[in-house]
Amino acid sequence: IIISILMIACNERDSNEMKILDTGLFEIQTPSNWTYNEKQGIDSQIGKIKGGSLKLDFDWSEMGYANNLIQTKDEFLLSKKNSMIPGPIPYGEEGVTYVLRESIENTRKELIKKYGTNDSTKIKVEELQIPINEVILEKDGYYLASKYQDTTTRIKIEIPEEILNHKITYDTLDNYVRKTVESKNADKGTTGIYIKDIESDFNFNLVGYNLSKQNQKTVLEAIKTIKLKR
Repeated sequence: IIISILMIACNERDSNEMKILDTGLFEIQTPSNWTYNEKQGIDSQIGKIKGGSLKLDFDWSEMGYANNLIQTKDEFLLSKKNSMIPGPIPYGEEGVTYVLRESIENTRKELIKKYGTNDSTKIKVEELQIPINEVILEKDGYYLASKYQDTTTRIKIEIPEEILNHKITYDTLDNYVRKTVESKNADKGTTGIYIKDIESDFNFNLVGYNLSKQNQKTVLEAIKTIKLKR
């Protein structure tokens, strides 16, 4: 019993003590029981950091291949602004029938039957799309809006739950933009950091998933101490 108590006490002491964990690519201050394992990447350098039940993965890329984790609400809306949406406006190349995506096949079959030919130079059916001009915020949510000639088309858009369930903050340190992601729900979601060099393609992330509340707190403290070795 005495030996067991001493072992538990030692483990608790070790988990509370801190150390500098050096991966060769970056340094991070962590609890003393955290370890680093290098893994083989293809276009980037990757690795795993472990500490008890905690697991973190990192991706280090000089070519910009590291994932930027979760979008902010503004990033999501901006990406939609550059997209296309179906619209009720006939337009475009003469001789082409424009319909919504789900109607393309049926429309093509109807035209083949109507004209008695499946000649692709005569039977032309394409998806009807119009560009997004703006994102509008109204009392009941966000809308994508597109104006074509004298007609305005609007489609309501829902912000994904994944974005709403995370707190995302930005800051700049030295020559890097740093994006910190924190799950609002314990044991579910993403916790980590994404770092992008302002003057090059280099980017990096260190991320964990479905962390306990205590582990998430420890990770958020640890990532503040990251020092890149470039």
